[in-house]
Amino acid sequence: MREFMLAFMNTSNTAQDWSLDTGLEFPLAPHDNRHGQIVVNDDFVVRITVDTEQPTFAAAVLSYTYETDTWTLDGVPQNVWELGVHVVGGPQTLVTVKCSLDQNEARIERPTIKLNGPAPFDLDKLKASS
Repeated sequence: MREFMLAFMNTSNTAQDWSLDTGLEFPLAPHDNRHGQIVVNDDFVVRITVDTEQPTFAAAVLSYTYETDTWTLDGVPQNVWELGVHVVGGPQTLVTVKCSLDQNEARIERPTIKLNGPAPFDLDKLKASS
């Protein structure tokens, strides 16, 4: 069992609406974040979409491999996504998913995301930073 602090961050100057394939949806003001503790016992995948009012759209897949303790983030468009994994003290690891999507990005057609089952952790416990 491994414990992480997971943070979703809006690094743009535009308000964003985030949606995870777990059913969790939340708005993020410019330069704001939402974060919470998660405990994982196995590999998992979280699909993320971000919209702005224009509308512009970005999508990413956050993956964790338990055996190798490895995080990956694959997103479209690639230039708006950033993954950070930082040890912040003792055994605590901070995982950040940053999105810089703003209303000036090229429009991308929103794909349909299908769920593969329940999330292996409770993202509903994530708290807004403010």
